[in-house]
Amino acid sequence: MTDDDGLAELDRVQEFLAPRLDRAERLYTQALNGLWLGNASGAGVALTLTGVTLQSGTFHHWLMVPLCFFLFGLMSMGLGSVVFLMKEARIIKRIELMRSVRDIMKLQMDEITSQSEEAGLVWNWRNYAAIVSAGAFVLGIISGLLIIFVHLK
Repeated sequence: MTDDDGLAELDRVQEFLAPRLDRAERLYTQALNGLWLGNASGAGVALTLTGVTLQSGTFHHWLMVPLCFFLFGLMSMGLGSVVFLMKEARIIKRIELMRSVRDIMKLQMDEITSQSEEAGLVWNWRNYAAIVSAGAFVLGIISGLLIIFVHLK
């Protein structure tokens, strides 16, 4: 097998892999957007309900529980995004300062983005924050439903 044969095989593998990575990247983006929207909507609803019950004099401190979960989910997503962007900015700045192929060869492995990383299929700050946010979203929904069913009886 020659080097050309190996490169041709590698190209075929990349062609086979590309649609799956594209699909995974779209799903990842949708999941992140859904967490932002879900937690923001939940916080908005909980805040509105808190305001309405305060005005009517029927406020109960348990209404703050779902609001706190949704806000924690939003903060988690925000923190994950900030950490991710700071890391990317550092890497971009380092690459911008490179002037030769030797400089490029000095890149560390964590500074080289793989296709699976671009699709969101690796563990990084943004993914950890998304998992925490998803947990906060679920807990916000569950606590809100429990409050509704327990206090409306």
